[in-house]
Amino acid sequence: MKILVLGSDSNVLHAHSNSQERALSYSTLVEKYIVVVPAEEDLIQEVNERLVVSGVKREFSIFTLLKLYKQAKQLVKKYNVEIVSAQNPFEYALLGYFLKRSCGIRLHIQEHGDFFSYTYWRNEKCIHFFRYYLGKFLIKKADSVRVVSKKIQHTLEGFGLKSDRITVIPVFVPNVNSIKIDRMQARVCVCIIRFVKQKNPLMLLRAWKHVLEKQPDAKLILVGKGEMQSEIKQCIKNFKLEKSVQLHGWTNDTSQMYKKADLHVLSSNYEGWGRVVIEAAVQGLPTVMTDVGCAGEFIENETSGLITSINDEKAFADAIIRIMQDDAFYRKLCVGISKSLQKLPNHQETLRLYLDSWKKALL
Repeated sequence: MKILVLGSDSNVLHAHSNSQERALSYSTLVEKYIVVVPAEEDLIQEVNERLVVSGVKREFSIFTLLKLYKQAKQLVKKYNVEIVSAQNPFEYALLGYFLKRSCGIRLHIQEHGDFFSYTYWRNEKCIHFFRYYLGKFLIKKADSVRVVSKKIQHTLEGFGLKSDRITVIPVFVPNVNSIKIDRMQARVCVCIIRFVKQKNPLMLLRAWKHVLEKQPDAKLILVGKGEMQSEIKQCIKNFKLEKSVQLHGWTNDTSQMYKKADLHVLSSNYEGWGRVVIEAAVQGLPTVMTDVGCAGEFIENETSGLITSINDEKAFADAIIRIMQDDAFYRKLCVGISKSLQKLPNHQETLRLYLDSWKKALL
């Protein structure tokens, strides 16, 4: 089996990066695994006999896409590629669809973001409205689709995509057995996000104002960066939350932030899976989250966390307060999150699921 992946992570071009290490793992499953991404310069590198990585120099958006298509088509012909895998269901999937039509190969699409289940993403930007219908069209043209949650699977089935063409592969997080349960009560919450509308940080701060009314000693560690940073700072000032909210810039050492906290919170409007929820669980933290991503799958309501409706600040605050005021319930959730971790597919099982997803494209 020979696969070409259209992706966006240029780190795959760098030796020993997490992205290239993942690509090396995937390449062990097939005869040839080729990754094409936008980059700072044009290059093609054979990492080993199975893995080829290629960078296409970034230009104005449309020209970058055209160059990606041209490079991918050349590599498809050079290596006799059988499957093209697009790492999003929009522009990259469109390139994959053109390759399918022009080269007679199969199309595999990855849907990581749950862009179709809710209207929040569609309404964020005008371009998203167009991309929504483009993605909906292309998903139906795929020979197989990888999704990260059953929630996304059900949405795509609602579009008419047959379930036997869909494979659910959760985002893999290593070292899930490193959890230690030694917390007795919840007083400090942590939230590690990009400061963008998708993550709905202002709803979290509005909810936090309600939390302090019932739990004045509560603390929130808010970690991240992004376009909403000034709005977040202003909201903290307006609500007089300076003493209870610690605002931190982005860090790659997120484990240290989780270790300072007792409870993880996620207020997003939409998520594909929610990798931060798993990372928090590895550090022993249950999660209060909106009904997105892994909610209802990894996070089971009342067992390993609490799930509330999207954008419901009162319900979100009540969930946090309940955990803070019931130590026995909190400890129950800590035990539950440990059990949830053990149910996740390990590295070998994750690789097997990828192989199954690719094989479906050839049926």
